[in-house]
Amino acid sequence: MRKNKIARPNMDTERMEAICLSGADGPLYRISEDKVAKFEWARDWTDWFCKVSPKGEKVQNEYEICKKLYENGVSVPKPYGVFMLKNPSDEEWTELWFPRRFPAFVMEYINGSVPHPKYLRPELHKRVDELVATERDKIEGLGIRPSDAMGWENTLWVPEKEQIYLIDFSRWQFTDK
Repeated sequence: MRKNKIARPNMDTERMEAICLSGADGPLYRISEDKVAKFEWARDWTDWFCKVSPKGEKVQNEYEICKKLYENGVSVPKPYGVFMLKNPSDEEWTELWFPRRFPAFVMEYINGSVPHPKYLRPELHKRVDELVATERDKIEGLGIRPSDAMGWENTLWVPEKEQIYLIDFSRWQFTDK
């Protein structure tokens, strides 16, 4: 895993707050007022005791994708880097005997909601679709291929700003590597 040149953000990892414990690619935790950390689920038998993966290859790729998008004006949470953080699923007592740290992609916390069409008025749903299309146009030519849906399920809607943020780049790939 490559090291980032970004300074470690001020994070209170002792008071992690679960945002989503059942994400398809890994759990997401709120680690401070303005930051979240995404871990990746352990996928092979050597990681069975961890629940989250000690490898960090997916979260490193997700960070690099998000960083490139952010630097090119695409509406995504601000990426801070990949840092070794306390295993959020460890019990208090295990930290005393087995202090483990795992790679986590740290990014800006966005106070928004997933714009599910079932719960939006038709005109708002149309506006969200337009904003997603605008962001999709910005991605063209960046050497990145979105490998999963770019719809409401990977979008956060912030109605006060009338802005969307694309999220979840775990399956996206660089095409120019």
